[in-house]
Amino acid sequence: MICATRRLDEELGIRGITAEHRGQVEYRADVGDGMTEHELVEVFVVEAQRDLHVQLNPDEVMDTRWVTPAQLREEIAQTPQIFTPWLRIYMAEHSALIFG
Repeated sequence: MICATRRLDEELGIRGITAEHRGQVEYRADVGDGMTEHELVEVFVVEAQRDLHVQLNPDEVMDTRWVTPAQLREEIAQTPQIFTPWLRIYMAEHSALIFG
């Protein structure tokens, strides 16, 4: 959990939130140029208010916005190419773990 909260700070400038460990997921994703990413990922979730202040690290995050899981699924279905392969995998195969 220490690493997860550190990454929240490093990537989004979020502090003072408690992460809840939900489990592990493993995935393989084609990332282009003949390369495959194979990862074992620890899943953490947090509850946050919509007015949560974020300070994006531009080396890590391009943009953020609030959407519902249903909105995200719809956007992925409409324009999958704008989302990372791993987000598409998480939503297709692990959303019950994440949003459960």
